[in-house]
Amino acid sequence: MSIPKIFLFFSVLIGSQLCLAQEMVFNESDQERLDELVAKQGANSSFENISEIGTSFLGSPYVAHTIEGFQNEPLVLNFSAFDCTTFVENSLSLYLLQYENLEEYTTEEDHLKTYAQLLENIRYRNRERAGYTSRLHYFTEWIQNNEKKGYVFDITEDLGGSTIEKTLDFMSSHRSSYSALEDDRIFEDWVEIEKALNPMRFAVLGLDAIKTAAIEEGDIIAFATNIDGLDVTHTGIAIEKNKKIHLLHASSSGSVVISKKPLYKFAQGINRCTGIIIVRPALYDVF
Repeated sequence: MSIPKIFLFFSVLIGSQLCLAQEMVFNESDQERLDELVAKQGANSSFENISEIGTSFLGSPYVAHTIEGFQNEPLVLNFSAFDCTTFVENSLSLYLLQYENLEEYTTEEDHLKTYAQLLENIRYRNRERAGYTSRLHYFTEWIQNNEKKGYVFDITEDLGGSTIEKTLDFMSSHRSSYSALEDDRIFEDWVEIEKALNPMRFAVLGLDAIKTAAIEEGDIIAFATNIDGLDVTHTGIAIEKNKKIHLLHASSSGSVVISKKPLYKFAQGINRCTGIIIVRPALYDVF
């Protein structure tokens, strides 16, 4: 078994630029996989959408809480196992990586540092990794914060969705389910973050409207729920199969798969699902 490594990358920059110290957790196999994917993003090739990247992880095991259990919230990079959110985050980060001029980066360490910065920008509020509470835990906040960064666009309302308001407090109301919240200071900080978020406003496309909606391959799909205090229970990526939109996702049933049923039927089968949120990755250089 490959043992995770913890590395400190120091990038000392001059003048008005920032001096960055970044802690990362990853395996050698993750570095090798990243290099393989970078090689596919050569001058004569590019990924048209994130589903192309996501399919390279088909069969990878589903493992819950893959970025939990570390002290001081290091940046965890893991290409060997995913939960539904880390699958989307890594696929989006790899897609955006092609907008970087990788020809300027000639070493494996350069590739890793560039990718790590993208992943950190996406995973954390306002691009700042500053402990457990800085991570974008509620997926509607993840969407809105990454829309502000220019990485994605929430197109749910454009496709016919209706805006709702909801109080998000599932995490603080289920404190025992989140080991990090056992720390009183972290818990108190998190309660304040929830207060600042609420009421959360977001659009949802109803279950009956999914079949005819103009969802495209590569769109990020989030499944809204009527569970008290919670916004989203699952995420994945739209992919075309037999001329219908299906879901490419890290399934809790075992691995990264493409749904057997079309997206609209898949959504109908999710317990307490009220509809979906559709997010489209940026298609231009946002850096």
